Amino acid sequence: FKETPWNITYTPENPNHFMIEGFKQKLNIRSAFCPDDDKYWVSCDFSAQELRLPALLSKEPLWSKTFENGGDLHKEMAIQMWGLENYDKQKRKMAKKANFGILYGMTARNFAEDFKISMDEAEDLIRKYKSSAPVLFEWVHNNEQKIIETGVGKTFCGRPRRLGWYLRQHDRGLYNFGIRSCTNTVIQGSGADILKISFLNIYKMFFENPETREINRNYIKFLNTVHDEINYNVSKKHIRALVPKIISCMRLWLDDWSFPMQVGLDIGTRWGQTIAFDYDGAPYIKLTEDIMKKYEVDSAAAGSMINDLKFVEGILVWCFFSEDTKSKIIKANIRSRGPAINETAAAYGGGGHIYASGARLKTWEEADNLIKDLEEK
Repeated sequence: FKETPWNITYTPENPNHFMIEGFKQKLNIRSAFCPDDDKYWVSCDFSAQELRLPALLSKEPLWSKTFENGGDLHKEMAIQMWGLENYDKQKRKMAKKANFGILYGMTARNFAEDFKISMDEAEDLIRKYKSSAPVLFEWVHNNEQKIIETGVGKTFCGRPRRLGWYLRQHDRGLYNFGIRSCTNTVIQGSGADILKISFLNIYKMFFENPETREINRNYIKFLNTVHDEINYNVSKKHIRALVPKIISCMRLWLDDWSFPMQVGLDIGTRWGQTIAFDYDGAPYIKLTEDIMKKYEVDSAAAGSMINDLKFVEGILVWCFFSEDTKSKIIKANIRSRGPAINETAAAYGGGGHIYASGARLKTWEEADNLIKDLEEK
């Protein structure tokens, strides 16, 4: 058979083998998934769930404080590991890799290959990382010991996973799988619990009441879920009223938690073409150098995307940022349907018309401050 834009050849001799010609990594298969007519594709996911959950369960002070204050955990861990005077983007990148990897079984060999360092340097990195979050890894150790003794790991909602068979094996691969699963079960299993709680909350909010069930079915529909992401079909006319309700259903905050599970929001005309929104303020798009390299565009070409947001009904002010590493600036394009924005742009060294302005920023921190100022509009 044949599927545009690729030629796919099926081999009868080996039915599990397919030859794909002309495949390009930058092509996004999610763009083939579209919402219904007069609907937007609304995608909600749990921001940094793999990091927030271990912070909440272990009560690691550095992690908890960072999330309570809305900080950058990768930056804070890099500073904790190497010191503020040695902090740079590469150190943050290594800390980010460690944050998402070491808890789940990433080894020194992985770090050595990814960052082109020696095994000794990679092993030292892991030791330094663990010593920078001692409470977290004490919790990991205690959790492993408990599961080794009982043979059963449990999520915070109490769902069991029986790991005793793996933990009794002499085969190193099977045993190590069991050890890794001790932490994975508690964190990722608890993440699955949160997803299920969200589904229940959505049902109770929109569909449990027979009097409003049929009306709501015309306005909101569940489409699919991937890992910690839930996708919906939402009516364009009612999106401003419905999105806050969806977020409230998913934003879990238990009594003994010092911070909640935050929910990210993306809205678009198809799954593969969504835009990040702050549902409490002004929507924006941030294009870093890495993103533009991935899709083979420059900041000038990417800047035209500012006009895509004008088709989203209900928003008054929006902003588009693109990184230009050659000039060492971040270009900010700002648009409005009503509030004057040129004075805000001028405060950041820019200017323009009342409804179409821009500025050139030096850091992403400036971009975040600009977004906050626009939210007051």
